[in-house]
Amino acid sequence: DALAGQVWPSARTLARELRSRLADESSARQTTVLELGCGVGLVSLAAASAGARVIASDVDHLARACVSAAADDAGLDVSVQEFDLTSQHALPYIGAGDWVVFSDVFVTPSVARAAARRCIEAVDAGARVFVGDCGRCTRDDFLAELHATGMPPEDAQFRDAAELREWEHSERT
Repeated sequence: DALAGQVWPSARTLARELRSRLADESSARQTTVLELGCGVGLVSLAAASAGARVIASDVDHLARACVSAAADDAGLDVSVQEFDLTSQHALPYIGAGDWVVFSDVFVTPSVARAAARRCIEAVDAGARVFVGDCGRCTRDDFLAELHATGMPPEDAQFRDAAELREWEHSERT
């Protein structure tokens, strides 16, 4: 799958931001990070390098193999699992204080809506959710589903692409 084999724009930003947040947490080693739709696993690898326990999940076999190989090459402990975020199965183990993350997964309206439902599932379990998106038109499907499932807009914090570009620029200088 050509989609799963790329490093998408939001993954780079999300990986840096998550790694920074985990590095600031004294409990990073007790934190589980579940990446849904991990693709080549940049976010998962960054979280593992910060000391978190990591579950990288994707439906694509090649993507999972790439993440596993990259983690092995880097000496990082990353559990790689097959998981379809659009399925009816519960999220792999996730609990209070853990992270559920995904970036650039809004490839179709149905996947965007499923991602919103996974956000609610994670929040209901006490996890923190971090979503990276490069501004696909399907973001509206994601937001509509979030609101339809009862997440009040004030509970979701968003940074727009211009703010992320500023943040990325400040990281380089």
